[in-house]
Amino acid sequence: DAAGQGPGSPTPYEGTSDKAAPPSAGPQGSVGEQTANDGADNQRQAPPDRTPPPPADRSEEQVLNDDRKSRTDDDVEDRAQRTKARNLQPLLRCMRGHLERGRTDPIDHPAGVPRGWARPDTLAGLEDADPVESFLWCTDPTPQMPRTARRVRSETAGRVAILRDTSESMNGIWNLWAQLLCQRVMELSQQHKMRVGYVEFNSKAQKYVDERLGEFFTREYDRMTERVSRVKCEGFTNYEAPLTMALDEFECELPRHRRIAALASAALAGDGAAAARRKPRISDQHILFITDGKANYGDRTVSKEIARAQALGVSVHTVFIGYSQVPQVLDCLSQTTHGSRFAAYFDAESKGIKVIDRDEIDLATLFAASGKENQLRMLDRMTRAPPVFQRYLMKNRLVG
Repeated sequence: DAAGQGPGSPTPYEGTSDKAAPPSAGPQGSVGEQTANDGADNQRQAPPDRTPPPPADRSEEQVLNDDRKSRTDDDVEDRAQRTKARNLQPLLRCMRGHLERGRTDPIDHPAGVPRGWARPDTLAGLEDADPVESFLWCTDPTPQMPRTARRVRSETAGRVAILRDTSESMNGIWNLWAQLLCQRVMELSQQHKMRVGYVEFNSKAQKYVDERLGEFFTREYDRMTERVSRVKCEGFTNYEAPLTMALDEFECELPRHRRIAALASAALAGDGAAAARRKPRISDQHILFITDGKANYGDRTVSKEIARAQALGVSVHTVFIGYSQVPQVLDCLSQTTHGSRFAAYFDAESKGIKVIDRDEIDLATLFAASGKENQLRMLDRMTRAPPVFQRYLMKNRLVG
């Protein structure tokens, strides 16, 4: 009986048992309970020990191994982006030269300033004719029209359309390099106050249109720069769709007198002799065409688009990526429209991407003279597989 126990009698919970005593029904509890509660309060109030553990002695090899293990496939692109893009400046200098020459090229314009004389083919602009020759011609009409004032004015800032290949084979380092190239060309366009358009293509083409203005060619350079950094590579390669889309936009933007001239030029396109006699015009309309493979979707010859670009006065500058034979259609596209030709490939000797001006250096001759065709071919295949290529970069310590 608990009531008969004396104050010195042990309770059922005292002794050597590890179990804690149950809470007392009394308002103040037992001394053991109070001590336990105080200990818990002190434990909650004590600040945590933030002293860092002493650094372990690790060799440089262990540090490198731990660093390699901590890296995942998610940051492959970030590390690949730090590889050096060698010789990008020659390409940009060439583009800069084209943009500057096209911007200052004087063109015939009915609202321009009189600069010399010209023989018209029609009666249009007869009010600018030489008064004496007009009087003589009216007195005795002849097939030769009286000379009229040739009005010219400096062309306003032109346009640049960037056509970027986003097919499956562009994954990895080439996608990042194409992004860098697009951003640099946009900076050049901004310096010359030229409007820029942007098209991505794989099996089909998709153009970027300014949401606020609803225009393809825009001066919203910051928005364009942000857009080129969000790309998903998939599908095949279609040359026809992006060229048609870009040329449609160029044709809509040309003033009326330029469209009429383009129609006349297209009519003479079938006459090879007449086309050869025509003086090539310094263009203020440019297309930068970036691709890494042959067209395997749509019209692979793009003959209609080539003739149309020539008629519209659009210069197409091609950049072919990779170590392989450049498609002949790209050469035809650039040479017919008086554009530039470039090639880019990963060079192990320079530890980065190398850009070659194909108008000055023959790519096949360069590769044959290097004596490293097999190595370059292997590297080109590896660049198409980001995880494999990243292991190669880490093994050879080509990434800083």
